[in-house]
Amino acid sequence: MANWARSTHGQPRRNARHWRRVIKGILTKTRWSIPVLAEHAGINHQTIRNITRGAVSNIHSRHAELLEKVQSEILATPQHPQDTFEEHAQSDGDHKTQSEHVPNGKPMFKVAGPFEIPSETRRGGTSLLGGSRWQAQFWNEVGNGIKDKKGVYVFAIKAGDSYGHIYVGKTTKGFGEECFKDHKMNKYREALPHYEECTPVMFFIQHPVQKGPVMGGRIKAIEDSLIVVADLAKPDLLLNKQKRKRDWSIQGFEGNSVSQEAQQLRDALGLSKTDTGE
Repeated sequence: MANWARSTHGQPRRNARHWRRVIKGILTKTRWSIPVLAEHAGINHQTIRNITRGAVSNIHSRHAELLEKVQSEILATPQHPQDTFEEHAQSDGDHKTQSEHVPNGKPMFKVAGPFEIPSETRRGGTSLLGGSRWQAQFWNEVGNGIKDKKGVYVFAIKAGDSYGHIYVGKTTKGFGEECFKDHKMNKYREALPHYEECTPVMFFIQHPVQKGPVMGGRIKAIEDSLIVVADLAKPDLLLNKQKRKRDWSIQGFEGNSVSQEAQQLRDALGLSKTDTGE
């Protein structure tokens, strides 16, 4: 057994030299960078750098526990020496999912959707179904085990050929446990009165199949990035109101008055002016 993978039994639990060997072994085996390891372990990346540089003689017992957990997970998972991310594909009906090893080493979050959310048209507009009995059929039609995957989900209203209101959320537990909770359904329903007829849909941005723990930090970063993009593209249609904390605005990005200059800027950024659907 390699030095980095040896049991800690008999080793001083906080001995930095031992954990320096462990960290170097993890980085070599996984080809992770220190920031990626720090994200997986839940430890500040500067702390890990200090350990690898020999800047400390002992480490906090909590950090030792977190590193030991990552080490155990890597040892328990068979890994091809040249691949950090599994490359496999599985098909289910017309949909396929594939986790790719990207040339630059970045994990690829795959997009699936849009999937229609069951709804009904009543006098006065479209409404989402109540209860949860319809969800089993929805997840069965989505397929590919997406219900149990983690990542970022985007609820959107499709009206004709364009999209209107939007909500961005994340989950590290599973899409099936998060995106149709009661308080989320209430949030989605806020958009429906703005449309005489529409189709509610859901997109799923799936965490890649990989070695080690879920990358919660990157899931959060994707959610934040999409909220910023949606807030600039359609601020009046973003349902994540509680996450809009900016105290500034740009001419032509809010309201209905758009100058020629502002519209050209929107076009240059790929942010075409969106109808409200009202």
